Amino acid sequence: MEMTNPKPISSTYTVLEILDRTFRLYRDNFLAYAGLVAVVAVPLFLIGTVIDQYYADRIGSASFIAAQNEALTQYTLVLNVFRILSAILQGVIVGGLLAYMSSEYHLGRKVTVGEAFEVVRSRFVALGSAYILYYVALVALAVVSALTVVCLVGFVGFALLVYFAIAASAFIAPVIVLEDVGATDGIRRSWGLAKARFWPVCGLQLAVGVIAF
Repeated sequence: MEMTNPKPISSTYTVLEILDRTFRLYRDNFLAYAGLVAVVAVPLFLIGTVIDQYYADRIGSASFIAAQNEALTQYTLVLNVFRILSAILQGVIVGGLLAYMSSEYHLGRKVTVGEAFEVVRSRFVALGSAYILYYVALVALAVVSALTVVCLVGFVGFALLVYFAIAASAFIAPVIVLEDVGATDGIRRSWGLAKARFWPVCGLQLAVGVIAF
């Protein structure tokens, strides 16, 4: 379906213009986008609820503080691993398909979820590998930062952690899906793009986070 672009593709958009186009994009494709997100998010939510209930029962039925602490430690570990795996899965399926569909919309074309899947599915492995590498690096930086938080190095590490989290992840899905590159090349390319306009990217992610909250 052909549409009219309100602004040349090569133009640079401000944060407010990007937010405006994002709202219009979701408004014009609400059912398709909401359905895509629900197909992935609802099962993950149900699995997370089962995990929460299982460990709540274990912690509540524990007779000793040591057993409660052990169950709580296991719950924290399982929950964090599940959150990372959920983020990877949503990044690959939802992020990958939305990146392609949004790009087509920006070019004046409207595609269905099925059409996007046919194009993007061959890039799922590269996209998933990129997210795995990203989270491994992110967890490593977080551990180093936490271990050195008592000194200045810890605060520097935390700043680097935030910088890496934003710069490395901002464009992983669009780069790999639209440029059809491998995992490491995708991360390097994403890093380069986000680093060139770090503060606008940071502001955009902050604005989206506030709106979502």
